[in-house]
Amino acid sequence: MTMRKPWWQHEAAIAWALILFFPLGLLLMWRYASWRNQFKWLWTAVTAIVVLYFVAAAISAAIQETDNSSTNAGVSAGLGEETEPTASATPLGREVIGAEPTAVSNPTLPPDPTATPKPPKPTSTPKPQRIAPATAGSVAESQGVRVTINEIADDIRWSNAPPPPTGKRIVAFDLTVEYVKGGGTYSVSPGDFHLVDKDSFAYTVGLQPVPALTWIDLREGEKTRGWISFEVNQNAMLRTLTYVSYLDKTIAEFTFD
Repeated sequence: MTMRKPWWQHEAAIAWALILFFPLGLLLMWRYASWRNQFKWLWTAVTAIVVLYFVAAAISAAIQETDNSSTNAGVSAGLGEETEPTASATPLGREVIGAEPTAVSNPTLPPDPTATPKPPKPTSTPKPQRIAPATAGSVAESQGVRVTINEIADDIRWSNAPPPPTGKRIVAFDLTVEYVKGGGTYSVSPGDFHLVDKDSFAYTVGLQPVPALTWIDLREGEKTRGWISFEVNQNAMLRTLTYVSYLDKTIAEFTFD
């Protein structure tokens, strides 16, 4: 007659014991389960790791709780201390019991979070000027045309031209003409530049240095650059360099000191 094993020796019961009843499940597994030793050792190692993790977590929580208790106790002790009043002498020799007065500074209030910040003031763009000083880097602009003096050469000599006649000198200008806006095309001609001295003598464009400012049609946004020159009196003091459009309208005027 075959005897039946008690229920707690069956492998199903041992499996539930491993999950619900530690360490009883391990004892039943090693004593009655017919599983392979590799599985038994693996389950034992996993169980040990889980147990060590929970033990370490419990120890860490206990240490942190102890530190918090010590900190709270120190704060409570500090709040419970009373400050001894100090004695200050008056001019009559009497002592006034009490704490010395301390200067209270005006607290700085934090900014109101609901206040709407003021937008920065826009910086104004300078308006183009038709009249500018006759110096290198000066810009004059009107009627959609911008003229820039890049360089001024007074009493200049260049190799591809004969020297000026006696009593004359050559004054040359490196210029940039830009068609800023206006639509269509704009014609640039070096002959539209005029030079006048302080004795009111007017001069027209003469033989051009290289690279010379040449006649050209510009579209909107395009520009051209080149040199123009004038043959003036040797002792002439210059007054204005003027650029006049083909409609006899003054586009730019540069004045000398």
